[in-house]
Amino acid sequence: MAYSKAIANAIVDFLRDDDWHYEFDENKEIIRCGVNIKCKLKSTRLIIDLREDKYLVFATISLSVDEENRAEMARLLNMINYTMVFGNFEMDESDGEVRFRFAVDCDDCLPSREVVKDSILIPALMMEKYGDAIVKVLMGFATAKEAYEETRKK
Repeated sequence: MAYSKAIANAIVDFLRDDDWHYEFDENKEIIRCGVNIKCKLKSTRLIIDLREDKYLVFATISLSVDEENRAEMARLLNMINYTMVFGNFEMDESDGEVRFRFAVDCDDCLPSREVVKDSILIPALMMEKYGDAIVKVLMGFATAKEAYEETRKK
């Protein structure tokens, strides 16, 4: 699948101009970078998946949910997603990977600098906002409801 070089250039221009450290893997058609966040996770990896008429930004964490905690994590992510305006959290049931996904439709247009900025920062900010709740459920320290209620107090 071929990616749009114009979309890739808009993203790379933002990252370069904003002094981000990133890797562009043209063979895999992805851009990778990381960002420090203020929660127990400490950081999140961002993967920008380039497509022909869109791109997706995934914020990932290095921890995965053990099988016995996956149902509770799914409950937490469902509670969070119900209030989400842009993007969503998801979990791979087979390996417990948790990530935040944000998609940008670029059909017949190029993303502006502001759109690129938001598409990269929103996933990182969502990991920051909900990271402590994710860790608590991932480790079995709290139920989904308990962890979610703590996010509502902030």
